[in-house]
Amino acid sequence: MKYYNRINLRVLAVISLLALFVAGCKDDPADPTGDFSFTVSSDNTLSVSFAASGADADAVTWDFGDGETSTSIRPVHTYAAGGTYTVTLTLFGASGSTPAKVTQAVVVVDSPVAGFTFVKEYMMITFTNTTTYADSYSWDFGDGETSTDENPVHTYAAAGDYTVTLNVTGAAGSNPSSVSKTVSPSEVPFTAIAIENGDFQLPGTGKIPNWETVPGWSSDTQVNDSGVDGPDGNGNFWGYLWNKEPEVYQLTNHVIAEGEEYKITLDAWDAWSGGDNFTVTLYYNNGDGIRQVIETHTFETLGTGLEFVTMATSASVGGRLGIQLKANAIGNLGWLNNGWTAFDNVKLFVR
Repeated sequence: MKYYNRINLRVLAVISLLALFVAGCKDDPADPTGDFSFTVSSDNTLSVSFAASGADADAVTWDFGDGETSTSIRPVHTYAAGGTYTVTLTLFGASGSTPAKVTQAVVVVDSPVAGFTFVKEYMMITFTNTTTYADSYSWDFGDGETSTDENPVHTYAAAGDYTVTLNVTGAAGSNPSSVSKTVSPSEVPFTAIAIENGDFQLPGTGKIPNWETVPGWSSDTQVNDSGVDGPDGNGNFWGYLWNKEPEVYQLTNHVIAEGEEYKITLDAWDAWSGGDNFTVTLYYNNGDGIRQVIETHTFETLGTGLEFVTMATSASVGGRLGIQLKANAIGNLGWLNNGWTAFDNVKLFVR
């Protein structure tokens, strides 16, 4: 019996040793390994797509370097601003394994956003660039003219509607941007120059066949059948000129400045046997009493709203501006080539 017990004790000892050996030979859990790749979006240069890869990993966490995190295998992250960010991927394996960390630097850039405002001053447009994150600028003003200035000023040659396009580029890797707006430059408006008695309502005492007592208007010589006529049934008066008598003129108080443009408007018609031929002259006087011609225009077709536009000459600058009217009628009734032309509403403008 004692011998039997000794055998059992030896067997138990062997079994215990075998158990300890088996336990000691059990494999430790494998540590995870991995890496990640990333792609910056071509549409949004602040957006990055990440993809984790590895072995023996059960879970991952991302630290995007800007305070934001994720546990997705393939996260997409959009940064608030361009810069270089340290991105860390941590891979977790089975219990007891050691997590793995992978770190990479990710560079993202701000793409420019084109924008501008503008202020119109008649034909001149002042542009203010409101673009962000741009390095270069290219303007197309819609009239064939361009600029690379950041804040250009452009003067158009003609009034109208133009599409202005601003194209901008930024740092390497960023996307270009463009914006278009419509601008509408307009001509500087004409302002009236005072003409005395341009409607010939004075003196308002009936027909006056000379200019001596007609306010505002003068003639170089005494005339016998040129002056003011009327009134008609509406109480209106008008001027008239006989083609055999000299022109009538008026010197205004306007002092001519460089670059000024002038417009003369009036109504003219055949008073009697006048035909359609009437001359308007814009002149200047330097104080010596001599009427120096700026430009003369002949209307060969009469009517209402006749218009004549011209520019100040360099020689006229500083002189006073005047207007002169002349009837060139050739009598069309064959009566000794006599003719009379009537006119009214004489107006003068400048810009």
